[in-house]
Amino acid sequence: MPAQAPLTPSFKGYLFWYAILQLTIATASCLCFFAYGYSMTALGIASAPEVEAQMAAIQRPVVLISAGLFIGLAVIIAKRHGVGFLQGVGGWLLGNVVTYIAIQPLIQGIAVITKTVSPPAAGYLDLALIALYGVVIAIAIVWKRRQALSRRRHADLIEPFS
Repeated sequence: MPAQAPLTPSFKGYLFWYAILQLTIATASCLCFFAYGYSMTALGIASAPEVEAQMAAIQRPVVLISAGLFIGLAVIIAKRHGVGFLQGVGGWLLGNVVTYIAIQPLIQGIAVITKTVSPPAAGYLDLALIALYGVVIAIAIVWKRRQALSRRRHADLIEPFS
């Protein structure tokens, strides 16, 4: 059995940015759905069951459109990181799995909060959970960007001597 090549830094970077951007978009989508549902019920335009029915009706088209957009996003990020086709497909699949696992606490948390907590408090807890995800994602992005900038500065300092 041939030895498997270790994951290259470019693949790891590609996987990180693909997963983090996918998480960002998923969290933003949760925020948009929350804002829509909250505003429709708060303004009395629609009842909660009507909003739930509307959300269920648009779920499939949103998933199909998102799938296409995420394939495009994976291609753009793979090109930027110099990742080949097979690694790009593998990263896309692995990134989808990682993102699915990472977003489940948000999705399940919102579902549990909505079913078990009274309506006014449930809205605040849902919003707090979405905000928490947003903060964690922002911290991850800032950390990775600082790490990349530091690596570039060190490379620029060493380049004249190599």
